[in-house]
Amino acid sequence: MTVTLQKVETEIIEILMEMTADWDLDVEQIQPQTSLVEELEFASIDYVHLVVEIEEHFQRKLDFSELILRDGKYVSDISVQELVNFVTRKLNQD
Repeated sequence: MTVTLQKVETEIIEILMEMTADWDLDVEQIQPQTSLVEELEFASIDYVHLVVEIEEHFQRKLDFSELILRDGKYVSDISVQELVNFVTRKLNQD
């Protein structure tokens, strides 16, 4: 069954809103262009928490190393859109 980009985007934004609900952020609304580190102030442990939440939500293990490693180096930040594109692509594989 194919999942749509819009469905994944809506569900990931919901997950992010729940995760950050108690955080004191200047961001009023999480959008596709929102960056996880710069705008949502994600730390390493928050990435781990997010990965667990996404994998539990979609009931599937995803290899997030493909998203956070480029040319053997960790990326410093990713946008919600990059995350959504990655998750959608992984869910539609197989």
